[in-house]
Amino acid sequence: MTDTFLRFLVLATAAVQIIFPYFVNPFRDGAQPVRGTEPSQIEPAEYAFAIWGPIYLLAVVYAVWQVTPAGRAAPETTRIAPLAISLYAGSSVWLAAAQYGPLWATMLVLAIMAACAVLALKLGTDITRPKPRQKSRGLRTQSPHVQVGCAGQPPDPRWTLPTLKYSPHS
Repeated sequence: MTDTFLRFLVLATAAVQIIFPYFVNPFRDGAQPVRGTEPSQIEPAEYAFAIWGPIYLLAVVYAVWQVTPAGRAAPETTRIAPLAISLYAGSSVWLAAAQYGPLWATMLVLAIMAACAVLALKLGTDITRPKPRQKSRGLRTQSPHVQVGCAGQPPDPRWTLPTLKYSPHS
């Protein structure tokens, strides 16, 4: 597939995820999605679903941006395009599974979407690249085994509490 085709497919799937709930909505008119015979004891408040408005809006903003010249110039957009398509299409598939399918299908779709989101984050950022270690003078930082951080990265002195290192021969 060409780069341009992928970008417009990202844009189309972002738009479809907003339009799709008008046709398939398991929560319309107070209805509940498919579940077992027993009602769930864990029901989020209705306002908890308001988060999807900003999520869908940001998805469309990203989809429009990645088609612009600035977005086309960013190499990350090409790398994560198939994952963005999977995420945006997954939103619509989840709604259909919640309305018509078994409950386990919704969990499968969410797991696939989560994996795509994590992989897109990894491909779209440089968080896995180690930063060069900086030598500190004066106060030393806590030992690396106390810190919590990304594996394989040296400790970053900006995120640790300064402690004095005692040496009897200094």
